[in-house]
Amino acid sequence: MIREIATSKGSSGSKGLILIIVVAVAVILLSMLVGYIQTTFGINHMEYLIYIGLIVLGAVLMRRYITQYRYSLFKDEVIFERIIGKKEIPALVLRMWEIKKVKPLDEVDNKDLNERNILRLSVDRKDAWMILYEKDKQASGVIFNPSQGFVDQLKKTLETPQTEEIREPDIVT
Repeated sequence: MIREIATSKGSSGSKGLILIIVVAVAVILLSMLVGYIQTTFGINHMEYLIYIGLIVLGAVLMRRYITQYRYSLFKDEVIFERIIGKKEIPALVLRMWEIKKVKPLDEVDNKDLNERNILRLSVDRKDAWMILYEKDKQASGVIFNPSQGFVDQLKKTLETPQTEEIREPDIVT
């Protein structure tokens, strides 16, 4: 079994401080703009724009800086999980016989990207890989950032003949 966790490269202390200052100034300017629009044009409930903007900004920052991804490779399956704080969310479980191709993202045809249902578990587009698979008769793909050792082991596992038998879950006591 191989298990890896991919994290985004967090911003340095000075970049983080600048980001906080920019967000605070943007919220202040946005609230001033909304107040001006409300008093000048008499439009009520414009402050909800601030709330919506903060929610969108929080979601983007959480996706970009807080979310981690764990990739686990077993003998007959690959498990992808999202980790947000202490919460682990299973994203995808692939059996080896469902995987059709494993390619670097740079070598994937645009046709494959457009015609497939793509799950993006990538923290960085550079050095990203894509697994093309077919599950429930639907062509899909997953983009992720594994180490070279993980990719080598995955390719080695795919070279061995696979049968469609499902292993029993590990018993944890």
